[in-house]
Amino acid sequence: MLVTHYWERIEAWFLQHAPLAWKTYLPGCTEEGLLEAEHLFDQDLPEDFKTSYRIHNGCSSFMNGIDEMSQFFDLHSITRIWDSKRFAWQEGKSNDRAPGVKPSVLSAADIQPVFWHPGWIDFASDGSDYVYCLDLAPAAGGKMGQVIGWDHYDGPQREVHFSGFEKLQEKQAQAPEYGILFSVRRRWTERDIDVRNSW
Repeated sequence: MLVTHYWERIEAWFLQHAPLAWKTYLPGCTEEGLLEAEHLFDQDLPEDFKTSYRIHNGCSSFMNGIDEMSQFFDLHSITRIWDSKRFAWQEGKSNDRAPGVKPSVLSAADIQPVFWHPGWIDFASDGSDYVYCLDLAPAAGGKMGQVIGWDHYDGPQREVHFSGFEKLQEKQAQAPEYGILFSVRRRWTERDIDVRNSW
């Protein structure tokens, strides 16, 4: 598993170019916290996700976690958000989020064709209506632990973003100009840095 290696690369970049930004990443979560989350979800979390969260339990600031604007949630927020969505889903009171309701945009064959599923675990957001989810209930063509997008109004998006959490972090480590390092230049550094040429 390369998650630890990817975090080391990301950390090295931050410490060189944006040490203040690096301080917004939270210390890793506890094993007890992971077990409590798995108990709530009633299923195991993917190992690559758990490895990452043992290193950093989310971020306290919008640090462009995946693309132009997103923030990684801490584990407490992940469980709180999921529990809230599950309640709305069970009650069928919010955004037609009842069991079996179809999304407004039909997704690929690897994503279940429902508006929301309790096997979708939000772990990052763009700060408004779009979230990134671990898909622990993929359709027949999908892969357990794949990363999908979900919109508050439309439900799941058409395509799978990443085949797993480790692939997400590979993108972060190999292409900072596309991922978490995109806006560090204007937000955190004391001098203007050409992010694309700084890796």
